Amino acid sequence: MSNKKLHFETLQLHVGQEQADPTTDSRAVPIYQTTSYVFRNSQHAADRFGLRDAGNIYGRLTNSTQGVFEERVAALEGGVAALAVASGAAAITYALQNVARNGDHVVAANNLYGGTYNLLEHTLSTQGVETTIVDPADFDAVDHAFRPNTKAVIIETFGNPNASVTDIDRIAEIAIKKNVTNLSGVPSWMMAVINRVLELSGKEYLDEVWPNLEVFFHGGVAFTPYREQYRRLIRSPKMHYMETYNASEGFFGLQDDPADTAMLLMLDYGVFYEFIPLEEVGKDNPTVIPLWEVEAGKNYAIVISTSCGLWRYQIGDTVKFTSVKPYKFIISGRTKSFINAFGEELIVDNAEQGLAKACAETGAVVSEYTAAPAFMNEDGQCRHQWIIEFDKEPADLEQFANILDRALQEINSDYEAKRYKDLTLQRLEII
Repeated sequence: MSNKKLHFETLQLHVGQEQADPTTDSRAVPIYQTTSYVFRNSQHAADRFGLRDAGNIYGRLTNSTQGVFEERVAALEGGVAALAVASGAAAITYALQNVARNGDHVVAANNLYGGTYNLLEHTLSTQGVETTIVDPADFDAVDHAFRPNTKAVIIETFGNPNASVTDIDRIAEIAIKKNVTNLSGVPSWMMAVINRVLELSGKEYLDEVWPNLEVFFHGGVAFTPYREQYRRLIRSPKMHYMETYNASEGFFGLQDDPADTAMLLMLDYGVFYEFIPLEEVGKDNPTVIPLWEVEAGKNYAIVISTSCGLWRYQIGDTVKFTSVKPYKFIISGRTKSFINAFGEELIVDNAEQGLAKACAETGAVVSEYTAAPAFMNEDGQCRHQWIIEFDKEPADLEQFANILDRALQEINSDYEAKRYKDLTLQRLEII
């Protein structure tokens, strides 16, 4: 469902459940009163808990009824996603602790509910977070309360118990004029934030809003598909993009040199690393090598054991080392996100490099994509089929496909060998 085309009232009723319930044909959202879910087998359970397969795990973490509510709130508020918790106090705590750490500062309205006030004054203060209380109707006081280390402004509307209404837009106008020097987040989600900032400010480029902006710390998803979008919106020559590699299982790497996209492997964070060569992933008894035996230029699946209790756990990512002195690497894909139907070993990193070249030569901008092998048709022909969503379409889709195909051959020698004279693979197809 495209939320941009729907009115507020329609979003209230339908987001999260665009079709009737498939089991009962119920128009209303069913209430799923369950704490547990059934897994088809142990591998299915492992994939769910390892976040390699989307779906419910345990009622404390996800619930289908709750999922509809979260999608609906996100759509109504213009957000990328939402998280529902058991109480308002929990929601406020989650929100503040997500952005504020020891040494940070928060600006808060003086008409907050008592429990929120106590959280700020008596709980977060013991964690090193300082709060300045202001009258939210006194915009000069709000403006002057900001500090270089201010991480959040917290207001309530309607106020409790006096039902006061705070002018959120006016406070947003104040906050947007502050000196922002860095951003941190997932590229796709941060793009939504940037577009909203530009909408509020009336500016075309983010460096017009924040001229001292100089770095975006990103992670979670590959940055390559988004790089050109960021460059179009942030023109400053001093802007840097620095990648981090953190997951629920641990913090594994960070980019320590703006001129080198590879990340430095974190060796002192309580993680013991082992690696499986990509070509052996999925075998019953694959070769598993320690860190000191890895070779630069080869793709490996990561296996970790941690001081927190994980034992020889595959986190699902593949990496390629660019250096072993020191150990530096790039994330090259996922163990289940590559195509090797014909021996071509096409990985995510190959795809994104190829797309980047095709976009650079045609002026196109890609927002999302997926690819899969198409096995022999009646003429005995095989190929890869791509589905690509463009923010800006190329003038000639066939030209885009040709450039992408040639780029993949230049990047991946196995793909090039299978494409030789169209003997094994035909040219890729964009459908």
